[in-house]
Amino acid sequence: MDCEFFIKLFVTALIAVLGWIVAHWFSSKREATAKKRDITTEYLINSFSEIERAIEPHEITKDWFINLASALHKIQLLGSEKQIELVHQIFEAMKEDKAIFPNDILKDLMSILRDDLRGKLELKRVNSKVTLLRLGEKVTPNKKLNKD
Repeated sequence: MDCEFFIKLFVTALIAVLGWIVAHWFSSKREATAKKRDITTEYLINSFSEIERAIEPHEITKDWFINLASALHKIQLLGSEKQIELVHQIFEAMKEDKAIFPNDILKDLMSILRDDLRGKLELKRVNSKVTLLRLGEKVTPNKKLNKD
């Protein structure tokens, strides 16, 4: 048999195997990136919802605090640098005066979360402010945390 035939066969097989390895590597990398994006998006959407419920509550309870803290901790874990910076501002404001919670910073955080999430979901950017609908009495800034 011709040695040239075996060399061509070997080179062809080698190229096919290398192509499969490269394609598999890129596919794995793409899947890992997509999974990371999906998890991050899910946690940040949940955090957005928790923050929305935390702004101007009817009553400040232990559950309210736990839910807000959980949302803010998730943002510290998975959020952008700007989001994490706002979380630190919120924590500092709440440490300074436990009776006052920083609605304005929370709304800023919601706007940044919305923008980032819309980008991740490939939705068109919107320029409107985040607005909230609340029924009933507003919590006054000096209202204390209930010990439920």
